[in-house]
Amino acid sequence: MATDGFASWIDNAGLYKAADLRRADSVLMMPGGPTTSPFAVKGGRRVNGAGLQVSVGGSPESWTCTPGAGVVSDPAYLAQGGWRYEIPNATTGLIGARPAAGQSRIDLIVARIYDTTAIGSGAAEVKIERIPGAAGQDPQAPTPPAGSITDVVARMLVKDTGAVVVTPSTERTVAAGGILPVPTTAAMDKLKADGITYRGMVVDNAQTDSLHRYDGTRWKRLVDPSALLSVPAKRWGVDFDPTKHIPKRLAWTLVSATTPGGITAIVNDLKPFFVGVGAVQVTGSADDALRYVKSVLSGDQLLAYCYGANNGGVISQTVTMDVTIDGWV
Repeated sequence: MATDGFASWIDNAGLYKAADLRRADSVLMMPGGPTTSPFAVKGGRRVNGAGLQVSVGGSPESWTCTPGAGVVSDPAYLAQGGWRYEIPNATTGLIGARPAAGQSRIDLIVARIYDTTAIGSGAAEVKIERIPGAAGQDPQAPTPPAGSITDVVARMLVKDTGAVVVTPSTERTVAAGGILPVPTTAAMDKLKADGITYRGMVVDNAQTDSLHRYDGTRWKRLVDPSALLSVPAKRWGVDFDPTKHIPKRLAWTLVSATTPGGITAIVNDLKPFFVGVGAVQVTGSADDALRYVKSVLSGDQLLAYCYGANNGGVISQTVTMDVTIDGWV
C-alpha cells in the first residue's frame, strides 16, 4: 500500500532510505536557513567546543584535528536534511609547501560528506580534509569542490615563513529550541540575513554577554532588570502621589549629557515594576533599546510625565532628573 511519507520506529514498515532518516531527524535539530525549507537544519560543531580542534606542528609540518562531532548542512542540498557525523579518532595531514617569498595562502580544514546516493560523490563516508587555497599577496579562502558537502572546521593562514595561524570556526549547532552561542552581534545579525531566525529563537551573544530573543522581526536583548535605572517615586515631582497615580508612559527629552555612540533619545513605555519605581530604557540612533548600553548613571535630563485619563485627566509637568550614559558594550 502506498504511504505518504516515513515514520520511524514502526515494525514491518518496509525499507527506508538514509534521506528519510535525515529528514525525520530535522525535527530534533536547530532549523537552518532559509527556514522556508521544511528540512533545513543548521550545520556546525557541538556547543561545548572541545572537539574538532585543529593544531599545527611537527616536521614535516602537519595539521591535526581532534575527535569530535557535528552536523553538515549544505545550502545546495537543504531538502536532504542534515548529515550528523562523528570523528572518533584524531586526523592528520600535511600542510604542504610554503608559498613563495612575500606571499601567503588560506587553507580550510573541513568535514566533508561523501554520499553517492545524494550527490553522486562516488563514495559513502565522512572525512576531515584540507582544501588548499591559492597563494598571493591578498589570499582568499578557497571554495569547496563542486558537488561536495562540507562544514568548515578551521581556517589556516600559511605564510612564506613563521607559524601557521589557525582560526577555529565559530559555527555551532544545538538541538531544536536550544540557546545558540554566537561570538558577536554581527554573527547574530547574520543569522537573520541567512534566513535562519524564527520567532522565539534565543542566542547567547558573547560580545554583549547577554541573551537575545528574536521576535519575528528583530532581535531584542533580554536585560537583567538590575541593569535598568530604578527611580524613587518622590523624584517624579511634588504633585505626584504614587498611591493615586501610576505613570503609564514616561517621555524623556535630552537636555545635556555625555552621549557616546550618538544617543538621541531616552524613552520608556514600561509600566513601573511596582508603585513608586519606574524603569528607564535607553535608545541609541538606529539601535534597539539597551542593545549596546552598558549602564545608565547620572547627568541632566528633562522628565515629562502624564497621568492616565482614568486618573482624573491628563496632567503634564517637567522636573529635572540626573541621568548619564556610562560606557557601551
